[in-house]
Amino acid sequence: MPRYHFGSVNGQRVSDPEGIDLANEQEARFMAVRYAGEVLQSNPETLWNAGQWRVEVTDDGGSLLFTVITLAIDASRSPDPAIAS
Repeated sequence: MPRYHFGSVNGQRVSDPEGIDLANEQEARFMAVRYAGEVLQSNPETLWNAGQWRVEVTDDGGSLLFTVITLAIDASRSPDPAIAS
């Protein structure tokens, strides 16, 4: 079974040296979304502190496979009028 690593980036990179064995890449994609949801549910400030938070999934060799990006925009502070409307 392949091993996938779920690191995160929010200004600083947090690696996942252990990883988890999953059947395939599709399961890793679902796990990445679940992981993002759990982190943001327990620590919503994670997103608002930097405006962006992401989960980067790599294989055992360290190659980036995919990324889940969560973005927060405070429309009242946005200089882009298209975002503020």
